[in-house]
Amino acid sequence: MKCWRQTSLLAGWLLLAAGAFPAGGASAETAEPAYTADDIREVHMSQADLVFMPYYHDRPEDRPALAKVADLLNQVTSRGKVDTTAAATDGETLFFRYDMTIRLQDDSSAVLYIAGENKLSYEKTGSPRLTLEDPDVFKEFLSLEAEPESAALDKSRVRIGENLRLKGSDAELAQGEFLLFWDESGTYSSVHSEQDGLDYPSKTAVMIGRGTYKFGRYDLTFAVPAAGRTWDGRFARIHPGKGYLIAEFGFMSKQIALQLDPARSALLAVNGVPAADPAIAPIVTEGRTMVPLRAAAALIGRKVQWDPLGRNVLIRTDVSQASPAPAGSVGIWVGGKPADADARPFIRNGVTYVPIRLLADVFQVPIEWWPDSRVVNLTVENT
Repeated sequence: MKCWRQTSLLAGWLLLAAGAFPAGGASAETAEPAYTADDIREVHMSQADLVFMPYYHDRPEDRPALAKVADLLNQVTSRGKVDTTAAATDGETLFFRYDMTIRLQDDSSAVLYIAGENKLSYEKTGSPRLTLEDPDVFKEFLSLEAEPESAALDKSRVRIGENLRLKGSDAELAQGEFLLFWDESGTYSSVHSEQDGLDYPSKTAVMIGRGTYKFGRYDLTFAVPAAGRTWDGRFARIHPGKGYLIAEFGFMSKQIALQLDPARSALLAVNGVPAADPAIAPIVTEGRTMVPLRAAAALIGRKVQWDPLGRNVLIRTDVSQASPAPAGSVGIWVGGKPADADARPFIRNGVTYVPIRLLADVFQVPIEWWPDSRVVNLTVENT
């Protein structure tokens, strides 16, 4: 990176030496104001393809850097020489130019840029272009260069249902939202979705979440889902194996390789999203998958009632309609009638478990078992 940076700076200086930005003339009085850190809203530094960490007035940690920027502005505007030569407008010179764009609180902008070795130039609409040659000021300008932290995951291998952390500081803009996708192919070919108005990285990408960034920084921890949505609105499973997590910011995209493994044990999910509470995990006993009734019903937005006197689970049933359960057992009533004997619940550690199939039938919720990911998925509309 440093070698490339030095080459880019050299290329920019060679252009300057050829006469792109000759500085000359004598010191001149200017009407430029004295700047303070409070005058600055945000600062962006870049050169060619390199974009460095921005600084923001509303971020307390950036105030010392903004004070340095204000000092640079004051040094150049008070001690610089007026440059009456034509400013460069060709794309190559502007591309390689190492500059700092300073956006002020009054919505105006000023630019400081490297105009040669140990030289900084200042430009602002309505003001003369000024250039200062001073190695100390030049060094202070370079000291503000801070490379952003590229998007990174805290794991290279994760199981469905486990937490995964995405962190970085390279979002460039002050604030906004980004989308998360899983894509097995890793082939980027953007496609616009008429279903939700969003741009997907490819037709094979599955959207699995959203995040936000502020001051160019983001730090998101999320449970890896078992399914998501595709560009054409389909509900699609995520299959374990090698693939890529893609963070789509709109103006840029970050792609990170990831190995996805099945859930460690049977996992309950609603629309592909794992239940956050580990206490809701299914139990497999005698070949049947059982789930904690009350917690699972709440998860899909349904109500159940427990009758402690009759030791009955009541679903769309009044207490007066149900007969007490036999001693040592638990009854379940649905719509004023006892459930089939095959659906008999049991209590473990004070929690009532019922067959997952009963939950699906009673509440008319489609259910699927995905053996390769070890997920029991309930599909619920409008959740």
